[in-house]
Parts: sequence; C-alpha cells; structure tokens
Amino acid sequence: MALPLELLGTSANGVRVHYDPVGSHAATHFADTPQLAALTREALARLTVSNGSTVVSVMFDRVVGEQDLVPTDATDDIVYARRPNRDTYTRFTRSRRPVPSHTVSLVLGTSDGVVLLTSSWIGPTSPPFPGDPCETPDSRPYWYRHALAWGRQKVDVDSITQECPWD
Repeated sequence: MALPLELLGTSANGVRVHYDPVGSHAATHFADTPQLAALTREALARLTVSNGSTVVSVMFDRVVGEQDLVPTDATDDIVYARRPNRDTYTRFTRSRRPVPSHTVSLVLGTSDGVVLLTSSWIGPTSPPFPGDPCETPDSRPYWYRHALAWGRQKVDVDSITQECPWD
C-alpha cells in the first residue's frame, strides 16, 4: 500500500504541490539537506505551475547552500554507487568539494490530476543519469564530465564500484 502524499506547498498561481515523503527522490534529498524542503516551498511560491512534467531552476538573490554537482576531469578519483529510491548508478568524485549555489532545481509532474514534486536539489538542472528511464542523448556526455561530491548523500555501500556501470 502506498503511503499518502503530503502537501509540500502552493505555487504562485495557487496550484497545490504534493510529494511522496518516503519513496521519492525528493524525500532522499530533503533527508540529506535539511534546509531544502523550506527552500523548495519558497521556490514553488515563485513559480507558475501547470499540469505536465517540467524541470526548472529557481535563482535566489542569496547563497542557499552548497551544490554537490561539480565538473570533473581525468585527475578525479571517481566511484559509482546507487542512492536510496533509485535503480541507476550515480557518478561521484572523491576529489572535489561542493560549491556555493544560488539555485534550487525542481522536477514536477502530474499523476491522477495531482501535481507532484518528484525531486529537488540545490544547484542547476542537469540531464538524467545514464540508465534512467528519462535518459537523453546529453546524459552520458554530461555525466562523463560531471559528478556529485562524495560523502554528502546516502548510498548503498554494497553497490560502490570504480567500474563504470554505464559502459
């Protein structure tokens, strides 16, 4: 039985936005970054939301936190691991630290007439990870040049590998 959705907030045009507090990517990001739920509500209040899927970044006039997404090069110590509530592997760098960001990104969709926040994070939007059902032609080139800073997000320790699972 699926847990009930929780109301997260309301958009600038009065659309109520819900999320799954247990099984969504948003839930894992909120657990990893405690201030993110409040920032996401603040970002929603600035947006005009309609039915359908959208990925959007909201720029703030202040630093809102640190983004884990960083560029990489051949000198980086790269590992791959699965994160909670995900089937695909994420690319991580052990060589770089997160950087300050003014941006919060949101992924919104609609299910049975309900607008859902499926994910939210501090930092810019990016293509989906390779292997994701929403993978795009830009996914692999982008994620071979970028990674998340290691140590800030929960991972399945049994899934950690240095072998690229996307090849």
